Amino acid sequence: MFGASFAVLNYLNANYTAMAGEIAMGLFALCLVPVIRRTAHLVRWSFVYLVLFNTTMMLILSTPQSAPSVFAWVLLIPILSHMLLGRALGGGVTAVFLATAFAIYYTRFSDSAVTGNPRALLNVAGVALCIFGFSFVYETSRSRAGVEA
Repeated sequence: MFGASFAVLNYLNANYTAMAGEIAMGLFALCLVPVIRRTAHLVRWSFVYLVLFNTTMMLILSTPQSAPSVFAWVLLIPILSHMLLGRALGGGVTAVFLATAFAIYYTRFSDSAVTGNPRALLNVAGVALCIFGFSFVYETSRSRAGVEA
């Protein structure tokens, strides 16, 4: 639902790259619904989905039409990665995509007086790292308790 809503908004904003990515990811997610119920390879499908989802997100973040507020979606990366992939693989996916998102943010907004000042950059990085840490600790606790994903 969010993908379709954002696709329409991005169409109206002439951000056709973001629109196409959101439509493609929405369709891919719909195609996965029957697969995930029957597959013995849930972690593999989850990995493919997350890599495509996060790559699409990075593409959208890098478009000139995207606002700084779109970076809020980056905060989903550690939560989804740890929840779907576990501590080790989820942590790796998180590290790669958070570093990529921060590089995109810095490249796009470092010249801005509002979003490029050191406090803004530290807030973005700090919140993302806190969520990464909380997700890791939660996943570690869950796995020690013997709870299956």
